[in-house]
Amino acid sequence: MVNINIGNADFLAILPMIVLSFTGIYLLVQGVMAPRMKKSVLSYLGIVGILFSIISNFYLLTIVTEGGQAFFYGMIYLDKLTIILNFIFLVTAALCLLLVNSYSTQEDIEFIEFTPLVIFATVGMMLMGSSYSLMSLFLGLETMSIALYALAGFRKFNRRSLEAALKYFLLGAFATGFLLYGIALLYGAAGSTSLEAIANFLSQNSNPGMMATFGIALMIIGFAFKVALVPFHMWTPDVYQGAPMPVTAFMAVGAKAAGFAAILRVIIGAAGAAEPIWSDLLWWLTVITMTGGNLIALVQSDIKRMLAYSSIAHAGYIMIGIVAANDVTVSAVLFYLIVYMFMNIGAFAVAGIVSGKNERFVDIKHYAGLGKAQPLLALVMTVCMFSLAGFPPTGGFMGKLYIFKAAYQSGFQTLVIIGALNSLLSVYYYIRVVVAMYFQEAAEEQESGSILPEVGLVLLIALIGIFYMGIFPGNTLTWLYY
Repeated sequence: MVNINIGNADFLAILPMIVLSFTGIYLLVQGVMAPRMKKSVLSYLGIVGILFSIISNFYLLTIVTEGGQAFFYGMIYLDKLTIILNFIFLVTAALCLLLVNSYSTQEDIEFIEFTPLVIFATVGMMLMGSSYSLMSLFLGLETMSIALYALAGFRKFNRRSLEAALKYFLLGAFATGFLLYGIALLYGAAGSTSLEAIANFLSQNSNPGMMATFGIALMIIGFAFKVALVPFHMWTPDVYQGAPMPVTAFMAVGAKAAGFAAILRVIIGAAGAAEPIWSDLLWWLTVITMTGGNLIALVQSDIKRMLAYSSIAHAGYIMIGIVAANDVTVSAVLFYLIVYMFMNIGAFAVAGIVSGKNERFVDIKHYAGLGKAQPLLALVMTVCMFSLAGFPPTGGFMGKLYIFKAAYQSGFQTLVIIGALNSLLSVYYYIRVVVAMYFQEAAEEQESGSILPEVGLVLLIALIGIFYMGIFPGNTLTWLYY
């Protein structure tokens, strides 16, 4: 008989997840049992739960040990990386929930189950970021994915929204099959699903064999789907276009960050000793992802599809840091993910207001004259576009600089040059939005949604975050150094 002994320390290690899980369960019951409650209150309660989870995450900073410590018999790992990832996921969820009430009013939809689903998806992301076993990683991935499948089709009377949910579910299930098969092969080779045991196995065997090699390759395919690397990106533009605007923002930032968290844990952490196996594969995936995303974005007229292909290109930029695989990889990737959170959520917040009811005004031509009609929205969108393009003094510039620096230090000069050329290429389609806002006259009258206080707060946070990380990057990097 196996003696299972789980103590208080184990539960303290996952305290933010526990707080958030109870919040989600409570909101789910509250939405059903109290039908007379004003539905907007649910999102506020969700934000309160997230704030308590953030506070408990600060508490983890006081108990985390240098180098980290495993809990739940090696299933969960608590280190500085876990805590930073938790902050990224929680802040992303809070910002997206702030957008919900404005979107709900605009679309005249009661988002009763929306907040609990966002909460549960966030719990899944946090579990992925803290996993020290392939089993807990898979559990977190499925928790996140199932909630996102439902969120993508939340506008159940909209054909595109239902199409987005179906495509995301079918392709997501297909990718999960690759991931599970990879886990099985890696387990067969290493004899364990523990990331520590897998790391020991790969470090002790210079030639780990075909089973381990194929296992790593299949897991990379599964992760590539989640972060939308070319050619595993097919779902991204249709899902981003069909999903409700706050969900698109949540997927573009949260799900992508969770995917890269898994890559950092498994590929850089556990499979770091097997770099010769995956280095060339990831190099080519990085190049075609950056180039493919930017080239297709050039011809997009729909703002959501343009941002979708933009997110694919940015996944390629982040992969440059992964390919570098050196001492600054983790801090450079985390810095980029934080900047990406601010500039992407800011852009989607503006797009949500401009789009109007039923998201009718999503073409770039609908942004014509926005600089005169709504100067604040145009300003925020301009800053977000400049940051996504990598102009100083925005956070986007510093994020790319540190990613390129990491690759240069590892001797990937060619990859740095390709990344810089792709960044230059992306300027065209980002600037096109700015030109439309300030240098073109609106061809037709359109009514944009009003800026509610919650949305205004999101826009303000996005602006502060972009400029703070662009002007004072050292403060953040010092904290992120891992």
